[in-house]
Amino acid sequence: MPMRSKRVFVSLTIVFSMLLGSFSASAETSDPDFSFNGSGWGHGVGLSQYGAKALAADGATYSQIVSRYFPDTNLNDFRSINPNGYFSSTAKPVLVGLIQNSGTVSFKIDSGSAQLCFDKGGNCVYYAQTGSSYRFSIVEPGLCSFFKDIGQGEYLKLGFSGGCDASVKPVTSNTKVSIPFKARSYGGGILRFHYLPSSGKIHTAYQLDVEDYLKGLSEVPEFWPDAAIESQVIVSRSYAVWKILEFGTEGSMTAERKKECYCNLKDDSTDQIFRGWTGEEAHPSWVRAVSATSNTIITYQGKPALGLHSSSSGGKTESYFDVF
Repeated sequence: MPMRSKRVFVSLTIVFSMLLGSFSASAETSDPDFSFNGSGWGHGVGLSQYGAKALAADGATYSQIVSRYFPDTNLNDFRSINPNGYFSSTAKPVLVGLIQNSGTVSFKIDSGSAQLCFDKGGNCVYYAQTGSSYRFSIVEPGLCSFFKDIGQGEYLKLGFSGGCDASVKPVTSNTKVSIPFKARSYGGGILRFHYLPSSGKIHTAYQLDVEDYLKGLSEVPEFWPDAAIESQVIVSRSYAVWKILEFGTEGSMTAERKKECYCNLKDDSTDQIFRGWTGEEAHPSWVRAVSATSNTIITYQGKPALGLHSSSSGGKTESYFDVF
């Protein structure tokens, strides 16, 4: 090594040694803090979606797949496990929180027809037809109105104003309602508006039955094996039933939950993304899996089990029993 290079090398070695010594002394006198940030797809326990795909490709049935990830559980019809009568007293027990804390909600009747009604007193002010656009807006605190879009930015008030708890009720079985803000269309249920006095804003939810809710989820790719899709459907249905029992239906929901979203399931990644009729149209394999496993959930010791899942676990997770 040339002399100049040797001097540079020795100098760098000395500086590094001094820095290392300084760090070691600091580490001895105080404990360093470490922060780790990460993310993933899912809950980290329960069903592994890619694991289910591999098992299905090897010939496993959906019941075998579910049993693999939820040991010592059974599969049962959720209607036979009905604490507090939630699923027998309410025809449409699912309330999906679509939009929270807004002053106005725009919607369009894509097909069929619907009645625009105020919930208190059951007074309906208009018969909405296919192809027409509307909005529901707060006109003053606690008082709302329905409006029809008549073009060029003009809206016509429909009937009288009323309380801000209101509904868009389907008249025909093929009624579909789209919400531009969500870029999705919904069917099989009732669009609901609920006023929150504390904020002076509206929560918007979609009310429907469990099976119609399931059809609008589509949690895994369409081209996966049937058994893999069916196992995910069962896990998703188990999750939904658990949440309905946890937060209650409209009549039993706590004031805190009503303030948060007036829903028992949210349309976001904290629960499950609900794509509504738009999702059904795009995912026929998922819809077939919902029908093939109709009303089936995971149960443990005779009670609904919380259905959790992740994209992939690499074959290892925390024990479901240790966590829950």
